Amino acid sequence: MGLAMAIDNENVFTTPETDLAIARPALEAITVEDCHAALRRTWSVAAPRLFVSGRLSESDTAEDVLAAFRARYEEYAGEAPGSEAILTYDAVSVVRAALRDGARTRDQVRRYLTELGVERPAFRGLGGPIAFDSTGTSVRPYLLGRVVGRDSVVGLKREQ
Repeated sequence: MGLAMAIDNENVFTTPETDLAIARPALEAITVEDCHAALRRTWSVAAPRLFVSGRLSESDTAEDVLAAFRARYEEYAGEAPGSEAILTYDAVSVVRAALRDGARTRDQVRRYLTELGVERPAFRGLGGPIAFDSTGTSVRPYLLGRVVGRDSVVGLKREQ
């Protein structure tokens, strides 16, 4: 990364020694009680949720991974995950994949995302494959149907 790009991305070049010199005054002033109080404030919100995930195995099917996510979520939250939880999990997972691939700046993460389904395979998310077309539009399968009456759906078909 060149100097001009680093400045534009609000990044600076430092050394571990410089980072320690910057942090040392705060590290010397902080107490265990300060850390404990900050932790209690951070986690004092109603129903905080923290999900730590890992790969089950390369051979797990998408259904296996989704079932494991649902079980962990229900165990912790006491309710089944909705589409919002699954989309959030997928969003965090795809950004994590970009970081693992070497992305370190906003532009590099954006480039990684726009390459999904174009220059690299779609990302395997819990909600299905995550990919974008050449214009950056999300390409996701969806079900299309028409609701008739209160409880029935007709004309259901999967679109790609």
